[in-house]
Amino acid sequence: PEIASKEIPVATTSAATPRPSQFVTVMAKISIVLGIVGTAYGLLQALAIVVLVGSDALKGAFSEIPAEGLPPVAVWLLGHLPAMGWGFVLISLVFLAASVGLLKRYEWGRLLFIVFMLVGAAANFAGVWLVALVFDWLQSLPVSAEAVSLQAELAQLRVTSLALTAGSAIVFAGLNGWVVHQLGARAIRSEFRR
Repeated sequence: PEIASKEIPVATTSAATPRPSQFVTVMAKISIVLGIVGTAYGLLQALAIVVLVGSDALKGAFSEIPAEGLPPVAVWLLGHLPAMGWGFVLISLVFLAASVGLLKRYEWGRLLFIVFMLVGAAANFAGVWLVALVFDWLQSLPVSAEAVSLQAELAQLRVTSLALTAGSAIVFAGLNGWVVHQLGARAIRSEFRR
């Protein structure tokens, strides 16, 4: 006798696929726009620097700046303007790639985006130090008799600039920290693939 093969029905579950987080989608799309704008701006800036650094007018202006009175950071920055311009382009392109990776829910995009948030927060605090450095240098310049009254204004401007820079660094550190916290949540991490 022939045994009839019967197919055994398999129970299927219709588990709904969770919807992607709107937070990640919106964050990624905004960041993609910022990455495109930053890259375009960086390209224009880098090209302008390349053209200007070769100009005789800028070389003349740079030669009039007494290098011995400048802070070492300023001397380095002035000596590396083209590299800084192209570095900004590279950073913007990597940020754009991280943003696209975030939108497509790649784990490397999420991790790289988190790195950008953390480094960005640290860079804002480095900006406070840079503002202090610039004002210290300005206040160390020789002052003519006519400019003595400007020293008090410069001191007030220093306090205001430092307060604004520190305040914005704190606000952005909090915002960036919140974004990192959200991207580290289990529900959001589960959306990303390796």
